[in-house]
Amino acid sequence: MLMKLWRFASLYGIGRDINRLPYLEGQNLQQMMNLKEIGLIFPTLLDILQIKSPPNHFIENVWFAHKECCEYEDPKSLSTLKGRYLKIKGNYLQSYRYFDNYKTEIRNIFKCGKTIEESNKDFTEKLFANDTKSFKLCAHFRRDEFLENEMLESKEDFIYPALDYALEYLKSATKIDNKISLIFIGDDYLFAKNLSIKNGFHKIYIFEPQSRGEDMCLGINYCDSLILTASGSAFGWWISYLMKENSTIFYNSKIGKNGKSKKDIYDFDIFPKEWIKLSVNKNGKAKTEEKWWREKIHF
Repeated sequence: MLMKLWRFASLYGIGRDINRLPYLEGQNLQQMMNLKEIGLIFPTLLDILQIKSPPNHFIENVWFAHKECCEYEDPKSLSTLKGRYLKIKGNYLQSYRYFDNYKTEIRNIFKCGKTIEESNKDFTEKLFANDTKSFKLCAHFRRDEFLENEMLESKEDFIYPALDYALEYLKSATKIDNKISLIFIGDDYLFAKNLSIKNGFHKIYIFEPQSRGEDMCLGINYCDSLILTASGSAFGWWISYLMKENSTIFYNSKIGKNGKSKKDIYDFDIFPKEWIKLSVNKNGKAKTEEKWWREKIHF
């Protein structure tokens, strides 16, 4: 489902750049099933998205952004094509650079639906109870299949120093006057429950995962700042991107387990430059990482 968010957002941005409208192939049954879930979370998207099954002779197939995951390719190369419909063969188009010029529009399209908003309103009124005024720092964590694949899962050796860094940064650099509370959002309740948090947070909130839509929209609408502790997570990335303007986002600069995944290599195409990338030094302290992957490797 989340990869479809990347694809639609990128198609939308590319369409705006070259004066075309985005559409999805109606004969792709799996794609249509994904749209059901997406529509429940972001109903405005269904009002904008066009579903079409044009005859083959109207379609111009285009190999665009297909070489490697996450590498940005300039859409200007598509502007001279004459086909009535362009069918892009790219790999999910996982780069925010395709749509960042239209960020306000993307935020409006990906506005959480009323049903989920009402559900989260009831949930957070009970969760936060008398804590309505504290600043909410969220930490998104991802474990499940990341334990088995090349993406680096959330681990204590990053979470603890990242929390220390974020807490100090928010108090000093952004001059947060309110008390700061911590919210964990993720897929492994017991992992979060067993963390030993010794930082000076006002309150700490750990809850069993809800539906994907509810957890995502809770993060989007109730987090004031967020730490991506597993930066390869598309779920965490989209929460961060759709949060209110000027939210402070921190993320682990190491994305794959060996630090050489495609998401590491093309980190500058995935993560907005204003997000704060962190690494942990030999002393177990988090620090800002100034350079992108290619700058560290080649320069």
